[in-house]
This record gives sequence, structure tokens and C-alpha cells, in this order.
Amino acid sequence: MKKPLKGLALITASTVFSLPVMAHPGHDHSHWSSPALHSLAAAAGIAIIAACAFAVHKRRKRAALQRQEEK
Repeated sequence: MKKPLKGLALITASTVFSLPVMAHPGHDHSHWSSPALHSLAAAAGIAIIAACAFAVHKRRKRAALQRQEEK
């Protein structure tokens, strides 16, 4: 595994397995804005993952083009 992927795996694991992140006090799930806020939080997480995936794709494509130019 490359260094950036190790870092991403570590950050993901620390977020997923962190108790304060998963269960925080003072959060009312019966409030009318709760579904919208949860949807926004999920959308933000998906956007971050998509941006990281795009950056990795772009870096790999650039490296492949450089290898082709060297030949």
C-alpha cells in the first residue's frame, strides 16, 4: 500500500471507530431538521470521498502519461 493510501486508511479507521463521533450527547433525532442535517452530513462525506478518488485518478493518469512520454 502506498503512503497516501495508508494515511487515508488510518483517517477512515479513526473516524469510523471513534466513539465520540458515533455517539455524541445533546443530539435530538426527533427534531424536524434532523433528517436534513443528516443528509447534508452524508453528502459532505460522499463529496470528500469523491474528491479524493478524483485526485488519485488524476495523479495515476498523469503518471501514466509521463511514462508514455519517456518511451
